[in-house]
Amino acid sequence: MVEDYTDFIDSFGQRLLSTVWFWRKWRNVPREILHDLTGTIRPGKATLILGPPKSGKSSLMQVLSGRVSPSFRSLLTGTVTYNGVPRAQVLLPKVAAYLPPQDLHIPQLTVRETVEFAFAAVFGVDQLKAPPDTTEALEALLRVWRLAVEIQLTLMGIDHVGDVIVGNDSVRGISWGQRRAVTSAELLVNRYPLVFADEISTGQDTKTTIELCSSLVTYAHAMNATVAVVLLQPPPEVYELFDDLIMMAKGHIVYQGPAREAVPYFTRLGYHFPKATEEIDFLQEVTSDEGQRFLSADARESTFT
Repeated sequence: MVEDYTDFIDSFGQRLLSTVWFWRKWRNVPREILHDLTGTIRPGKATLILGPPKSGKSSLMQVLSGRVSPSFRSLLTGTVTYNGVPRAQVLLPKVAAYLPPQDLHIPQLTVRETVEFAFAAVFGVDQLKAPPDTTEALEALLRVWRLAVEIQLTLMGIDHVGDVIVGNDSVRGISWGQRRAVTSAELLVNRYPLVFADEISTGQDTKTTIELCSSLVTYAHAMNATVAVVLLQPPPEVYELFDDLIMMAKGHIVYQGPAREAVPYFTRLGYHFPKATEEIDFLQEVTSDEGQRFLSADARESTFT
């Protein structure tokens, strides 16, 4: 019995070690996520980035926003420039805002205090309230800054909850959609020339998504800013807001250009656009595995011969 037990331990140990070795070997295999991407995101335009899951949308956003840098875990090749300036010469945290899918706030602060704190932190001031010995010039400047905060709250549709605490899962505060608007207001109030929004519609209803995207599009046009937004399945009302479109599939860019020219582009390639189909539904399916069903018979034959 002792020999059998020892054999069992040896056998189990060998299997465990082989499993760990296989896992480590798999972890160390290089995986290419983005493949030879070339393109331009124009200033003064709002660009929508579409693609099925694992197409590289979020990876592209993190690279452009500077959240991914060359290291022992990641390798970046090629050249990324911002208004013609190489990436190494651009202080991205000062000019690029990244809007993540999650909302992270101090729950005890009010909506107005949250946006004021974000504004004051970027502009290097302690607060937006005037101390007792404030000069008239400083008081006038603080009034302009406070006005900028109020305008941003109004644009995001959260001015009526400015004195309500933000809250979280444990502390009761504003709604989920309003927290998403607060996250956007924190970034837009600081007038970043580059804004990258990643999956901002996660967990939001259509009305909230339309309001958020409309605010980002307005910001791009008014501030001549470069705005890129990643969405997984936007409704038609959201798609129609954007100027430009980037479509991705398996780490490649399959289309880049004006959003209204995307469907004609694919029809010229041999894809059939059904009359009863929304443009955004067609474009989302074209880059998926089901997209082959839109190919005409002639195009399908030329594809597989």
